[in-house]
Amino acid sequence: MTDARRLLVWPPAWQAGMKIGILSPSSPALYDFPKRTERARQKLEAVLEGRVGQLDERSDMMGYTAAKPEIIAESIHRMFLDEDLRLIVTAVGGFNTNSVLPYLDWALLRAHPTFVCGYSDASALLLAINSRARIGVLHGPALLPQWGDPAGPFDETVIGFCKSITIPTGTRSLRYAGFWCDPRTDWNETDRPASFHRKQRFNNPWRVLRPGTAQGALVGGNIETMNMLLGTPYSPSFSRKILFIEATGAEAYLPRFHRALTHLRIAGVLSKLSGLVVGRCPDAQPVAGVTLDDVLTDVLAGTGFPVIVDVDLGHTEPIITLPIGASAILIAEPANVSIRIDRP
Repeated sequence: MTDARRLLVWPPAWQAGMKIGILSPSSPALYDFPKRTERARQKLEAVLEGRVGQLDERSDMMGYTAAKPEIIAESIHRMFLDEDLRLIVTAVGGFNTNSVLPYLDWALLRAHPTFVCGYSDASALLLAINSRARIGVLHGPALLPQWGDPAGPFDETVIGFCKSITIPTGTRSLRYAGFWCDPRTDWNETDRPASFHRKQRFNNPWRVLRPGTAQGALVGGNIETMNMLLGTPYSPSFSRKILFIEATGAEAYLPRFHRALTHLRIAGVLSKLSGLVVGRCPDAQPVAGVTLDDVLTDVLAGTGFPVIVDVDLGHTEPIITLPIGASAILIAEPANVSIRIDRP
């Protein structure tokens, strides 16, 4: 039976006392910011009432990557094989997680389902595990950006994340938290390290770009990371799925985002979808009078699925946790913009 036809499995629900693995699949930031790493470890253990059983520390860093990809794959295998370890949190994003994928043993991962959570470049690992091992994974808070903040993640982030790993069945609705902020701060430690809790808060609710209701399994992540998987054995299926995408920094520069979205169209992805969720992109500022809404309207012409935008699913705070592979209903109504998650 092919991977695509195997039944999706979900890891066991989190319980106090379980072990946590911390993985750095791309950037060596885990080693560059040891104080932030230790603070994040303590916060994660306190909130989950667990313990970090494996911290992915090495001394063989390869420049801008944490280690050789085959070494990172070995770390992932060890974490999955640890029967007491039921959650892996990725450290941060980067650019090269996709280089790890050819070294992973999908049958091994399938035999030991474990929650993996992260976002940004970690999208490559999440999507590959979901499509090849057929395990449900979590697009949500990462170690250093969220858990490493001096005040920890916002309560809204923690609540959503904890529900995703502790409640194996049932229905829950994701909605706008009532505020958002740009979480980027200086991670260099001082007597009073910077916290996004002290940054300006904005009130821009999730918006409907195209109304309607859609149903399908959730799939998505960082748009450029996901695009790099198209045409490879690790690309997910998009048929009748609700796709979510996000971008930040240079990749959110509007002409570049336009190009990435166009790639999804000409690759045949957009024509297969049942719905689209676009993450909040503060860096996607208008260029030459063209706005993000203009780009979306142009590239999505000819499709009819509902679309919501400005959803806090990536590089803004608080961040929602989206279970990739879970059945969901996208409600794109001006008075009720929400994503209803049904698990399993």
